[in-house]
Amino acid sequence: MSSKLESWLKIRSWIFLLGIALVLGCTNDAPDKKPSTADAFPSSLTTDWIDLQLLYAKESPGFTPPIVSRAFGYCGLAFYESVVHGSPTQKSLVGQLTDFNFLPAPEANAEYHWALCANAAAAEITRKIFENAPAPHLTKIDSLENVYLASYASVPTAVIDRSVAYGRIIADSVYGYSKTDGGHKAFNRNFPASYVPPTGPGKWQPTNSQLALLPFWGANRTFIKNLKTTVTTAGFPAFSTDPASAFYAEANTVYTTGKSLTTEQETIAYYWADEGFVTFTPPGHSFSIFTQLVREGTFNMATAAEGYVKLGLAMSDAFVYCWYTKYTHNLLRPSQFIQPNIDALWIPLIPNPPFPEYSSGHSTQSGSAAKVLASIFGEPFAFTDLTHTKLSLGLAPRSFTSFYEMAEEAGMSRIYAGIHFPSGNLQGRLSGYAIGEQVLGLSFHP
Repeated sequence: MSSKLESWLKIRSWIFLLGIALVLGCTNDAPDKKPSTADAFPSSLTTDWIDLQLLYAKESPGFTPPIVSRAFGYCGLAFYESVVHGSPTQKSLVGQLTDFNFLPAPEANAEYHWALCANAAAAEITRKIFENAPAPHLTKIDSLENVYLASYASVPTAVIDRSVAYGRIIADSVYGYSKTDGGHKAFNRNFPASYVPPTGPGKWQPTNSQLALLPFWGANRTFIKNLKTTVTTAGFPAFSTDPASAFYAEANTVYTTGKSLTTEQETIAYYWADEGFVTFTPPGHSFSIFTQLVREGTFNMATAAEGYVKLGLAMSDAFVYCWYTKYTHNLLRPSQFIQPNIDALWIPLIPNPPFPEYSSGHSTQSGSAAKVLASIFGEPFAFTDLTHTKLSLGLAPRSFTSFYEMAEEAGMSRIYAGIHFPSGNLQGRLSGYAIGEQVLGLSFHP
């Protein structure tokens, strides 16, 4: 055999062997091919589910502000945990929250479609948390879930089944966790007739045949460990009817402000009122703002889920802490002081809500929301809130230069409304900031 022919045969043999190796290599690599991560999907799936939950928050019987905040806390947790193992840059909250010590893990080396995991988890937790939503609305859960199932119909059947099953078991597990916090099905017991408010100087009493709203809510478990012992507020001036006292001065501030409200102040009072069944309550308003900004921004499914769980945990704990302070101090409302001590004919712009004054729920929840949103978007951050435009309430959008400006206005709205003292507004907002800071102190990243 000639040397040229021998060399040619060797080259051809090498080419053949290389081709076999490449084929085997591709075949062997196929099962280990990395599926798309959770951050490869758009945020639209997240915001679509939040839109539906906002509708339920507005329409579901008994979903008062504390109950709405709790609902978003658990819905956000289920969504986040359903995708966190699909994100290389995020970390589960298992072991970090109070009594939250276990969740099923995805199968090792198995492929998951993280958008389908999230879709299934969102559908299941929405069904369970908003179980008393009006019947016509409940069908919307199936419809939205099926929209996303259909959009990923080309995914292998085994992956679809595995992903849907995992999303549902995460939602079931989070719901099981929710049942032990003290607020389970509280929409059925907003006004327990057995509760008798304490009496005495400066103590709040229900008016106009009211019953106290969720008087035991402050005993609920918080997501943040030991929250009620680590968040403190300066309190309010000692109760006194002496015109020279600090307490009298606070009441007089509310009185004189209410006697000469500007058109802008009235607008602010009504803008932030967020009455249930008319809007989706104050925590829903905060979620609406974030949803709007997610749509205007560059979020993906994973980063949106992280933002929603932070906001949900913060606002849920804000309402537990706020209700803890309310029913610990049982402070009367401004009108209950002003009418017998300053002006018998004075009435607040907005009627007194059925729970004690200190501290302001609006201030506490908006403070916690501001702290979380500022960590996501930075400060200052200019934005225009379109919430009430979407609700068609005839209230014009309001613009802010920062989230802290938003929180301050939401708190001041309750002084303009005549239902909070300045100290209830200020200390509520400060405790909200502290609660938001504790949520941000959780480890969301490896």
